[in-house]
Amino acid sequence: MDVGLFNAAISGNDSFFEEIGDLEQVTRRGNSVLHVAAKSGKVQIMKKVLDSQPSLLYTGNCKGNTALHIAASLGHFDMTKHLISCAKDQEAAVKNLLLRKINLEKNTALHEAIRNDHYDIVELLIEEDPELASFTNNALESPLFFAVDRRFYKIALHIMETVPRCPYRGRNGMNAFHAAVIRAQNRFPTIDLTLEDHMLLPVCKDALLWLIKKICWIILESRKLCKLDVTGTDFLHKMLDKFPTAILQEADDYGWIPLHYAAYLGNVKVVELFLKKDSSLAYIKDKEGMYALHISARKGHVGVMRTLIRNCPETCELLDNKGRTALHLAVETGNKNAVEILLKELAFQDLINEQDKEGNTPLHLAAINGRYTILLMLADDRRVDKWAMNEEGMNTADIIQLDNRLLSSEKENASLLEFSEKTTDSVPLVLI
Repeated sequence: MDVGLFNAAISGNDSFFEEIGDLEQVTRRGNSVLHVAAKSGKVQIMKKVLDSQPSLLYTGNCKGNTALHIAASLGHFDMTKHLISCAKDQEAAVKNLLLRKINLEKNTALHEAIRNDHYDIVELLIEEDPELASFTNNALESPLFFAVDRRFYKIALHIMETVPRCPYRGRNGMNAFHAAVIRAQNRFPTIDLTLEDHMLLPVCKDALLWLIKKICWIILESRKLCKLDVTGTDFLHKMLDKFPTAILQEADDYGWIPLHYAAYLGNVKVVELFLKKDSSLAYIKDKEGMYALHISARKGHVGVMRTLIRNCPETCELLDNKGRTALHLAVETGNKNAVEILLKELAFQDLINEQDKEGNTPLHLAAINGRYTILLMLADDRRVDKWAMNEEGMNTADIIQLDNRLLSSEKENASLLEFSEKTTDSVPLVLI
């Protein structure tokens, strides 16, 4: 594209367009002069260009974006409104052709407006064509999912209120409830520091503190501008009022329902909310056969575990595809607090010595995975069967004697050898 033409379009120099004839030039990224004008939001340039070349209204660049995509993504409300008006001057079908134009990612202008949290433009686009809320992109993300996934709850609420039967699907088989649960966990951004960052920390401590304060200020100001302070949990309440309960039973591509994510993240409030709506959710398993109790035990979220057991005590009896109880998972991952909770639960008393499909009890797994603190805790419990044999014909003492990791701690070594000697009739193997 001619430098003079580009600069005139981006700066709003409309006098330049009085003499220029060739408006079909494009940049290296395939942007027409109308795309360039859309970047700057200069409405007067847009009008002059379309008076001369109306076909540019529907022209896409190398990414398939029209000028409307660009204006919507950058938040240029007047430019977006006038581009729609130009299409409205033609037949209704032609107007919708522009509004429903998709780029290479199959995003409409509505997707782009949502991506960048431009509420006023979202409002305008849906008012012009409510059917836009039904369009999904290449990742199968609906506009509602797109908004929830970014915690733009004001936009999501507007879609729910103005489009009665709005789709809620998202990527990887998830729906808007999955996204709401995941995003409800953290309301503020996290900053990951590398080793190099930690080395520089004493030098730039003041700068880092300033950056954190600045980020928090931006977040708080954005909430004021939106005039809506909705948390993820608040939004979940509103979604439950809008959608049928059956949506909570829908699993994503990994076999996880929204309750599984709440259990994984340790969100007690959301778990309570879901169980109050439908307690049968606690008995839905994922592709590995794990239930919410297994998942929370694996992560050590004792608050979630207590909530699940209190509301659905029979969940203690559930086994995954490997025949493991929640105690097996808690032991395997070394979550001592989760183990203690299960040992104390009356509903779990007859399951303490449950064997999985390989014949391993939780005590076996403590030895196999080197969870020695938990192993000793289980060994001190009179209810635990120290003599149980797994499918390989080994009891816990046999596993301990074959484990070279015992050499790493003399104190643990002494305690475990004492346990081993008390629970075997055979001559102890020599530790090398």
